[in-house]
Amino acid sequence: MSVESAHPDAAPPRGLLEIVQAIAAGEDLRQTLRALCHLLEAELGREHGFRASILHLDAAGRLSAACAPSLPDAYLHAFDGVAIGPGVGSCGAACFQGETVVSEDIAQDPNWDGYRDLALAHGLRACWSQPVRDASGRVTACLGIYSPRPSAPDEAQRRFLKEASRIAGLAVDRHVKERENAATAERLNLMLEANEDGVWDWDVSSGAVYLSPRLVAMLGYGPDDLSGHVSTWESLVHPEDRPWVMHVLHDHLDGRTPYYETEHRCRTGAGAWMWILDRGKVVERDGDGRPVRMVGTHTDITRRKDQERQLRHNKARYKAIINTAADAIITMGEDRRITEVNPATARMFGWAPGELIGRPVEVLMPTEERGEHVAWVERYVAGGPARVVGLASRQLTAQHRDGHTFPVSLSITEWWIDGQRNFTGIIRDISEAVAADSRLRASEAEARKLALVADRTTNAVLITDAHSRIEWANRGFEQQTGYTLAEVRGARPGDVLAGPGTDPDEFDRVRARTDRGEGYTTEILSYTKHGQPYWVAIDCQPVHDAWGRIERFVTIQNDITRHRDLERRLLRAERVAKLGNWVLDPATRRLSWSDELFRILEMPADAGEPTLEEVLTFYHPDDRREVETMLAHTLETGEELSYRRRLLIGDRIKWVDVRCAGELDANGRVVGVFGICQDVTGSMERERELLEARRHAEAANRAKSEFLATMSHELRTPLNAIIGYTEMMAEEMLGPLGNERYRGYSRNVLESGRYLHSMIENVLNLSRMEAERVEPSIQPVVLDEVLARALSMIQPTADKKGVRLGRDTAGDAAQAFADPHLLQQVLVACLENAVKFTPHGGRVWLAVDAAAAAVRVQVRDTGIGIPQKHLANVFKPFYRVHDTAATSGNTGTGIGLALADRLARAMGGQLEIESTPGQGTVVTIALPTSDSQVVTLRRPAWSPSQT
Repeated sequence: MSVESAHPDAAPPRGLLEIVQAIAAGEDLRQTLRALCHLLEAELGREHGFRASILHLDAAGRLSAACAPSLPDAYLHAFDGVAIGPGVGSCGAACFQGETVVSEDIAQDPNWDGYRDLALAHGLRACWSQPVRDASGRVTACLGIYSPRPSAPDEAQRRFLKEASRIAGLAVDRHVKERENAATAERLNLMLEANEDGVWDWDVSSGAVYLSPRLVAMLGYGPDDLSGHVSTWESLVHPEDRPWVMHVLHDHLDGRTPYYETEHRCRTGAGAWMWILDRGKVVERDGDGRPVRMVGTHTDITRRKDQERQLRHNKARYKAIINTAADAIITMGEDRRITEVNPATARMFGWAPGELIGRPVEVLMPTEERGEHVAWVERYVAGGPARVVGLASRQLTAQHRDGHTFPVSLSITEWWIDGQRNFTGIIRDISEAVAADSRLRASEAEARKLALVADRTTNAVLITDAHSRIEWANRGFEQQTGYTLAEVRGARPGDVLAGPGTDPDEFDRVRARTDRGEGYTTEILSYTKHGQPYWVAIDCQPVHDAWGRIERFVTIQNDITRHRDLERRLLRAERVAKLGNWVLDPATRRLSWSDELFRILEMPADAGEPTLEEVLTFYHPDDRREVETMLAHTLETGEELSYRRRLLIGDRIKWVDVRCAGELDANGRVVGVFGICQDVTGSMERERELLEARRHAEAANRAKSEFLATMSHELRTPLNAIIGYTEMMAEEMLGPLGNERYRGYSRNVLESGRYLHSMIENVLNLSRMEAERVEPSIQPVVLDEVLARALSMIQPTADKKGVRLGRDTAGDAAQAFADPHLLQQVLVACLENAVKFTPHGGRVWLAVDAAAAAVRVQVRDTGIGIPQKHLANVFKPFYRVHDTAATSGNTGTGIGLALADRLARAMGGQLEIESTPGQGTVVTIALPTSDSQVVTLRRPAWSPSQT
């Protein structure tokens, strides 16, 4: 029966189970995949022309034929090496997308754009492609079913394809893992052979030990020379090394170390001693933890030990050379700190060798050059090849410990050890050589200076003949223009550097000046060799011979492209900020200004330079006289001036900010006034809108506060009556109630009334704070009395809840400046909050710290604490913490701490809070200790913006 007619719940074909069994038995992958393809074709209906294929997908995302017994080789090979993706057939798209791709009609499907003609030429009209995945879910192959007519799989066929692809994945995955296991085993064998390690395997209980042929040969023995007992191995260990080796071995056998490792000598078959790195590990222990089996390796490290001995010899010889050298030799790390010096360093610089270790190398340099050295080392370490390191030498100035400086030559070598970069410098005192060389070069100094300036300046320097033809150009010219001297020699500068954007009139003007033998200065647009435009400021001056004839011209060209760009950006910034600049000439009383001022005053750009009197006419008549007076003062004294006034432009008002200052000559006379003018009309309008909004908000807040105060007062009157009558009932003042439940109800009503009364009192106090009707009476307060009263007030509540109250007596005698009544309110609110959130058996206590600049009263508890995310909000009115189940049973309005915070700040203090969930909370009340602190610390108790 074919898959087309199979019931959806039918068992998979028996052939699939046989293939799974073949995979489990380790059958060859190619045969397994071929059998799977034949089974697919048979189940789907080979008589209907169905043909199956499996394409392999490599790690690079390219396809290759794995198995397709019924498809032509020419068709399959067309897909070898093809990268997956859209347009490379259904299998390429399925691998790329990682999902089933069905091409019902290859002639119409865009996935076949690149291979449609190939498929149709082989009679293929439909293709169903299912990705094959390994155990990790990665796509490793693709299962494809081809049909000679357009078609699509039904649900049963889809399930069959997915099951077949899963089995193909099992086959591919098993094949890959078998290859990986074989490769791992091969690598292990190769590694042991490459390292020339010998292997031993010791049965600890019997003492029998297996020594690999490589280990026996390493020690120079024959196959039968060594017995298979551990005592033989022990006898080969050098007598001097044996006690320590056995100690390390038994430490591991007894489980005190994770592995066994020693370096010791073993006797070879020739009687010599070979250094061995012996490593091993217990791999099996019995039920009591005793070692049963231990395995390990022997590595010949004789060569390494010989190298270490030679290294010690070389270090001793190096030390002798360093200590006897006449030059100073200094070693430092990347951090510039000295790690080693020789005795000559101490003689040259006046330091003892031990004093220099650990100091930065800059101590050997003049103070003014240390920063440059530090910057150089940091740049070098940060990256890039050596620019000074490794050169034969360079000349520097060194500094003796007594402060005098002297010239030295420095050679530096860079070297690495343990991944750390180090530098060794050889320093030679060249004071005598420098003095001699200075005398020799004195006669040539002036000529070299001039040549150096011309050659090294970043400006372009040209020397032309009397006819303005180039004779010489410096390197700055080549860097600026891209032309070499050979390319421009004999040409006129304008002929080389002019371009399409060069002003022809300015070009003709400067040529006329040089033709007349005159110098000139100008700014002109020039072009580089590669056509790049740039602006230059040119200063060209003639050089005359002894008879006054023009001998040549010297031209200096300064690249001002950046300056021009900055000017352009400044103008753009002025337009964006609506800010212009102006200069007033006191002598002519005329102003010159930037384009933005024309726009601000809505004047045409070609209106010319106005006078001060003309500009004053733009000001609003009510402001004009004042502005005129202020400007006159600045014109007389040069003092800075800043004001904001109105302009009247037509029938519209503009607000402007003006700032200016005078420029004085050597005699203190004002020779000019420079200023700026900014249009701030938009800002003024926004400020007015903000002020109006603030006025409305403050009015609304006052109305709210007055409403709360009125409501609180109206509620307290009937509530007092309720509380009074309920107290009489609870205490049965007029006789027994007769039923215990009535007494319980009375107590509940009384507690609720008192709680409501407290809440109304807090709301009333908060409204008073908001309405700024609380005026604290600040006076010296001895804390002992206030703390005692606060504790006594909260004691009944604490006793009822089973919370212990207390206080630390240290600091009780301290004095703070506060309102005693308000301070008591703050303490009671904080204590009440602490008791409320401290469980039965917990503790709440007071402490005073008077050691700081402000007295700090702390309310500490061992309660449930407050999560960190809530701490920033606990002082906000009506904020309640409902973060944990522990707080859900505690009632409160969120007013207590908010009111306490505002009362504290009204007295010039503040509240701080720290808390750890599950451990407790500390509320600190910081109070001033002097009357002057009250003035400086006090701030508004609260404003609507704080909520």
